[in-house]
Amino acid sequence: MPMTVVIEDQEIIVRPGKPDLRVAFQCLRREFDILKALLPADYAGIIVDAGGYIGAAARKLSSLYPNATVVSIEPSDANYAMLMQNIADYPQIHAIKAALHPTGGQAVPLHNRGTGEWGFTIAQQDGFSSKSAMGLVSTVTLEEIVALFDGKEIGLVKMDIEGGEYTILKDPDSALRSVPLIFIELHDRIVPGCSEVFASFSADRWVINAGGEKHLSMLGKPAHLAAARAHS
Repeated sequence: MPMTVVIEDQEIIVRPGKPDLRVAFQCLRREFDILKALLPADYAGIIVDAGGYIGAAARKLSSLYPNATVVSIEPSDANYAMLMQNIADYPQIHAIKAALHPTGGQAVPLHNRGTGEWGFTIAQQDGFSSKSAMGLVSTVTLEEIVALFDGKEIGLVKMDIEGGEYTILKDPDSALRSVPLIFIELHDRIVPGCSEVFASFSADRWVINAGGEKHLSMLGKPAHLAAARAHS
């Protein structure tokens, strides 16, 4: 039975026995602190939360940029249901039940890797079988998200999609290339080569290792981006 916990003065609903509480602690505490000085304080564009899980990341990103439209993407039925509960009181957060992908409108298999509810993936992996398949999920692109929200710009993409980043980074579209800030967790342990395609994608960008598998890829010098907020 889901229960409500309080983290950093915020109530959030989690499922006992699942990774929910751990993820909520990470997201609502310090995981995204590196992002809070990189966009103008009154930024009113789009922030994409790819791998929305139960909504903790979307809530934190919205608290950093309260004027932004936060779009949280989550393919799993059960996780999406939790996400909807946790953003019910946040009209600036919008949920899309889909998987981020370079090609929209597809139906792709979602797999359970056996690592818990936070590890579901659309990435293809050796060893997957019909037993790991959870059904088909729709795909959505960044360009489609922009169109849904009246052509607003995307200022930040947070991407934690369990190896799905490989396909997105290998053949990036113009929408992704133009995003100023990409905060990503790389999953070479799931799909070998994620780090290599990320390095290629970020060849003309500034990159900061944010700890472990997490990286921040930026268009423009960090000092320039910080200055944009200071003078807003």
